[in-house]
Amino acid sequence: MKKYILLIVLFAVCSINNAKAQADVQYFEEVKSLGVVAGQGMACKAEKYDTFEMLARTILITKASSDNMQEQGMRIYSEEKANTYISKQFDGFYDCANINYRFNNQDIFNMTVYRDGTIKMPDGQIFTPRNPYDVTLVYEKNRNEQSSAQKIYDSEGNVRAANTSIKAEGVEAPRQNVQQQAPANQRTSAPPQTGEASVGRISRNKR
Repeated sequence: MKKYILLIVLFAVCSINNAKAQADVQYFEEVKSLGVVAGQGMACKAEKYDTFEMLARTILITKASSDNMQEQGMRIYSEEKANTYISKQFDGFYDCANINYRFNNQDIFNMTVYRDGTIKMPDGQIFTPRNPYDVTLVYEKNRNEQSSAQKIYDSEGNVRAANTSIKAEGVEAPRQNVQQQAPANQRTSAPPQTGEASVGRISRNKR
């Protein structure tokens, strides 16, 4: 009987470990994809690039299961963005008009971000960060970002990516949309405006 119970416990532990490993792989693949898209947007000077950066970094932080995973994710994101940016330089910024059209019409711009880091994806999935953080501190426009990308590319990943640790102070208030707080019963599917960071508005009562 004891052996039977032990086997059950071992099987459960293995299942949990396998599920976690699979989730980690999916996280890093998503981060890598976001980095590639960010590199294209930066190279082609896409209109919604700054908004994308804020949203991508929020996904990176919120979905990370630990500080270590978040740090690895930021490194991968920065490297993929730098590599893609340099590749677009090499091909003479080919097809940037079409790239910008696709970039500015991605589903990511229909996600909703709350001030404590909670995100609602376009498909309705809701992700809550392991620790609340002030999402308005996630991204600050950097005029030297292109030269930073060049340094990361030249160093072959040896340059340390920018720190993504966010203080969780002052985010205990009820969740509200980053763009503006919507009335409790108001809901709209209006797309975000272009330019400065903005996201679609939904009711604070998640459904």
